[in-house]
Amino acid sequence: MVAESNEICYHEPTVEEWEKQFRLVIERSNVKQPDGSQKRTLIMQFFAGHGMTYNGEQVLLGNDYDEKNEWYKFLKVEQSVRTAANFNSNIYFFTVFACCREKFMMKNNENRDEA
Repeated sequence: MVAESNEICYHEPTVEEWEKQFRLVIERSNVKQPDGSQKRTLIMQFFAGHGMTYNGEQVLLGNDYDEKNEWYKFLKVEQSVRTAANFNSNIYFFTVFACCREKFMMKNNENRDEA
C-alpha cells in the first residue's frame, strides 16, 4: 500500500484507510505524458488474509467491527479492482488473492461461531 508520503504502510489498514489508499494509487496512475498521451501503469497487488465470497466476488475481512450489521467490515477488493480496470484503460492490474472463498450468508449467520 502506498502512503501519501510515498512510504509503505506496514500496519493492517482499516476498510476506510485501504479505500483511500487505493483511490490515491489510481489517481497517481492517471498521469498525462508531455505529448498528451495517457501514461500506462502496471499495478501489482497481493491480498492475503481472511476472506470470503460476497455476491460472487472476493472480499477480505477487516479487523474493524460494524456494530450496525453485527459483523466485521470487509473490503470489496475484487469489485474495486474490476471497477478501476473498467474506467482506467491505461492501468493494468495483476492481482493475486491468497485467502478463503467461503460463501457469506448474513441472514443465516452460518459463518459465525456462537461461543
